[in-house]
Amino acid sequence: MKTSAPFFHFCLKTILPVLILLSFSACKNDSDDPQADTATFIGTYTGKMASKGQLAGSSSTVEFDFDPMKVLIKAGSKANEVQLQIDTDLGAFDYWPATVSGNTITLSKQTMKDDFGTTTFEGSGTIAGKALTFTLKQVDDTGTYTHQITATKN
Repeated sequence: MKTSAPFFHFCLKTILPVLILLSFSACKNDSDDPQADTATFIGTYTGKMASKGQLAGSSSTVEFDFDPMKVLIKAGSKANEVQLQIDTDLGAFDYWPATVSGNTITLSKQTMKDDFGTTTFEGSGTIAGKALTFTLKQVDDTGTYTHQITATKN
C-alpha cells in the first residue's frame, strides 16, 4: 500500500502538533512540590503563647502566657515534613515531626513520658507571610490545656 504525500503532510501539520500539546499538558507544575511548602515554614519565630486549661479533677481553670517565646522549625527527613520545637521560659521541648501542606502545618499526636508522667500534644496552624498561628493541645496528669501561639518569623 502506498501512502500519498498529502496524507503525510496532513499528519505532520495537524495530528503531530496536537500530540505535542497533549504531552506538555501532562507535565507536573513544580509549585506542587511539597518541599516548596516546607521551605516557607523553616526558620525561627518569636511571639507569644496564650494558654488556658482545665485542671484534672477540678472545675478550676487556669490561664497563663509565655511572652516572649520561640518556635523553631527545621527541615524534616521527608519531603513534606518539618521538625517543630517550642521554647518557653521554662525550657524547650524536643523537636516534634510535623507535616506541611500548602500553608498548613499539622502536628499529629505526640506522647512523651518522663519523671513527671505522660503528656500528649497535638496541633495545627497556618502561615501567612511571616506570621505563624498555631493551636497546640496538651493533655497530661495535671489537666487539659490549649495553647494559642502567634509568632513572627525572624
